[in-house]
Amino acid sequence: MATNKRRHQRVRAAGAAAHIRTETGEVTSCLLDNLSAGGCFVRTWKPYPLGTRVQVDVIPVGPMKPL
Repeated sequence: MATNKRRHQRVRAAGAAAHIRTETGEVTSCLLDNLSAGGCFVRTWKPYPLGTRVQVDVIPVGPMKPL
């Protein structure tokens, strides 16, 4: 069985959505799966090429303002 080598504990982000913004100005909606102090995992409908720099705006359940 594989051991967890992550430095930060992850928490589930059930129900949270996010917007991914690329350096070219493209904005894509996605779902936030989990997050930690070291990063987050988002589920997208189209993968970005490896190395693409993005900004993730998290949309919490309730108010529709990015965090």
